[in-house]
Amino acid sequence: MHKLVLRRIGRSLGVTLPPEMVEEMGLAAGDTLFLVKREDGYAIVRLEDEAMRVYHRGAAKYRNALRDLAG
Repeated sequence: MHKLVLRRIGRSLGVTLPPEMVEEMGLAAGDTLFLVKREDGYAIVRLEDEAMRVYHRGAAKYRNALRDLAG
């Protein structure tokens, strides 16, 4: 587990990632990360842009079914 601290960047907030996390995830400047809501909280994940587009299309199309399955 890594501790992340929010920092003010202009009028926004940003997070600085520890070098170990950057190396472990294979990140580089300019990469896109996603904050994903999960049942037990949130996770920062690296997903390919095309995979996310496919997910969002499916999630929108099957919105009601997914909500019903979620309980």
